[in-house]
Amino acid sequence: MSSVGETLSGERRRQGKSLADVVEGTKIRSRLVEALEDGRWNELPSEAYVKGYIQSYARYLEIPAGPLLEQYRTEARLASSKPAHPAELYLSQVPVETVVADRHQEHGIPPQTWLVVAGGVVVVLLLIFGIGRMIPAKGTSALPTTSEASATKGVTASPGAAEATSVVTPVNATFKLRVTVRPGQASFVAATVDGLSAYNGTLQAGESREWFVTKSVTLQVAKPAAVTVTKDGAKVTLPTKANAEITLKTGS
Repeated sequence: MSSVGETLSGERRRQGKSLADVVEGTKIRSRLVEALEDGRWNELPSEAYVKGYIQSYARYLEIPAGPLLEQYRTEARLASSKPAHPAELYLSQVPVETVVADRHQEHGIPPQTWLVVAGGVVVVLLLIFGIGRMIPAKGTSALPTTSEASATKGVTASPGAAEATSVVTPVNATFKLRVTVRPGQASFVAATVDGLSAYNGTLQAGESREWFVTKSVTLQVAKPAAVTVTKDGAKVTLPTKANAEITLKTGS
């Protein structure tokens, strides 16, 4: 019997459709369509999402979805009983802070680079501002110090008196988002940080992931009750329904 992926890809080729046609017609990402056709279930989200993908794909090809869903349950059950491949174990240990951009964003400048550049600009502006205050304007003399001004008026300066200093507050702030799975629990988690896919997979009990966010983060959690989410150490309240989704932005 053909697998779910073989049935879908075979029917797609029979109808003369490309992967790009499927992506356009179903609004499913190309990497998810490829994983679906190859039967790589461990690279796909939770079972509820996969069933939706299969139904959308079958509807697009105008073929019955019921037999495909039954076949998927069998294949997913067999896949879950196989021991993990050494390569998969290695990949699961790779830190998720290394964000991989989507295909159309591969040549974009990482957010960390923008932070470094912005910090350099702020330092240069502060130096220029400080030097400008130290050099008196043409045709004017330097202002007397606090002690000199006080002596001139016959007033003794108060000990510890100091000039007011200007404080520069960054326009954009960065916060750290952390997701931790509670003991004895597991949940599928998907995180999109500053427009980039930062993580997409299942976290087991005791595992945690964290990301530094400069603009916004969208978090999808299959089992909200199984995880704890914090923003700069403060707990974030998630919706209680399954497959909850929440978006957090800097400055909010």
